[in-house]
Amino acid sequence: MSAEPENTPRPDVSEDEYIVLEKRPGIKLTNWIWGGAAVGLLAAFGVTFFLPGQEEYSPGQVFGFFGVFFVALGALLGTAVGLIVNWWVGRGKTERVLLRRLPDAQPAGGAEGPGASDAAGRAEGSSGSDAAEEPGRR
Repeated sequence: MSAEPENTPRPDVSEDEYIVLEKRPGIKLTNWIWGGAAVGLLAAFGVTFFLPGQEEYSPGQVFGFFGVFFVALGALLGTAVGLIVNWWVGRGKTERVLLRRLPDAQPAGGAEGPGASDAAGRAEGSSGSDAAEEPGRR
């Protein structure tokens, strides 16, 4: 641990050049959603084929009916569990990162704004793929 407090700015670093961000570990929530949906599909299979059914509906109809509801319910429960695990994994493990800001590139011809250098290049007759484009497609 250093003797300087953490909030003290360093003398060789200006605030315009660097940004301090906080990052924390996280999980891929889509895996939990798909996992919950798979568990819901297995539950629909179990309810369809291991519980006594009615004669008026075929097992395929029952599986499709329960599959729609159980997959949706499983995806919701998987999302909830994933969010709880994400909170549990990320708590107290925040890390500060010092990022250096890159200098902005100056557009050609002194034009300002996004895409200004591209428009200036077209006006000068650049021979890129955009020059061969139809005029009405923009």
